[in-house]
Amino acid sequence: MTKEEIKNSVEYKSSMFDAKYALAVFGIISFLGLLVALAVAMANGDLGLEAFKVSLIAWAIVEAFFVLAFGSVLLYILNKAHGFLKNYEKYKPYEATLDNPSTSYAFRASAVYYTVAIDLGTTSKEVKAEPCFSSSMFTKFDIKDFNNKKVLGLYDEKKERFYIIRVI
Repeated sequence: MTKEEIKNSVEYKSSMFDAKYALAVFGIISFLGLLVALAVAMANGDLGLEAFKVSLIAWAIVEAFFVLAFGSVLLYILNKAHGFLKNYEKYKPYEATLDNPSTSYAFRASAVYYTVAIDLGTTSKEVKAEPCFSSSMFTKFDIKDFNNKKVLGLYDEKKERFYIIRVI
């Protein structure tokens, strides 16, 4: 597999969608927070520079907490995507059928992951894929497009994870 195939994979695209989504939510919250800070400064009746300074300082302090919260989530997502792109050659390719969905409340409420059976030659092993699917707007991939489909994926033995590349 090539890096280009990995960048076009379900796993990588899902991570990049999540990163963009987190960044958009952060931007909206930041902008609305700034509008509230400015509205409070103007509602104070004193349109002087001092009222705006105080409001902007308060907004900046609150914003620092949001940067820490959203920044850590964003770094986690980007680190996961970068790690997959960096280490994909170490994983073994397998074909599997996405026929055992489960809801993941730990990652994005109502996201769905699959448990797939991979044939290791003499034995079969069930491993979990990442929660990349849903029927809501919070995920890139709709579960209807993948349910009961055969896919090509990569198996990470250390993490015991199955990364979905594409539908076959």
